[in-house]
Amino acid sequence: MLFRSPGSRVTQSEVLTEADHSFVIGLVRKVNNRLRAEREVVATGELVRVTFEIPRHHSRVEAFDHAREQLLAQPHNMLFFCEGRECGSSALWANEVLDNARLYGPDDNQVYLALSLDQQPQQLVSVYAVTRGNRRVYLHIDQFTPDEPIDEALYPTPSTLLRSEERRVGKECRSRWS
Repeated sequence: MLFRSPGSRVTQSEVLTEADHSFVIGLVRKVNNRLRAEREVVATGELVRVTFEIPRHHSRVEAFDHAREQLLAQPHNMLFFCEGRECGSSALWANEVLDNARLYGPDDNQVYLALSLDQQPQQLVSVYAVTRGNRRVYLHIDQFTPDEPIDEALYPTPSTLLRSEERRVGKECRSRWS
């Protein structure tokens, strides 16, 4: 599990050893009153869920970047990234995907990352950060270790791939012209 942000406090934590879990790798929406994910991995395994409240003098972006940097420092495969309204409804992410109503906030104030860590046993990790209407910031981390390795190839969504490439090219240009 990740190291938490300085000064943060755990508001919810649970370990489910035989969880039937749906790991979301894309946008979510409601269709005929049922949650539909653009892409997902459904498996049984150990699910570790931790929600942190971030101190008021730190932003959602700072908390998310702190977690993201730790994850990206490890060998990984980024699967999905969204922020703000492009993620869709914060209520769906909070209540349906992450099962934590405390994570509900304005749709503009959310960010989500899903990736697969290149290690044994296989681990899928998601990070969700939100600034609620009351200005409280929460960071939620799901770490899922399936009982059986996921055999299907897990690739980034097209929008995530495009965004990643734009960042890489932007960094190259900035370093060349600096």
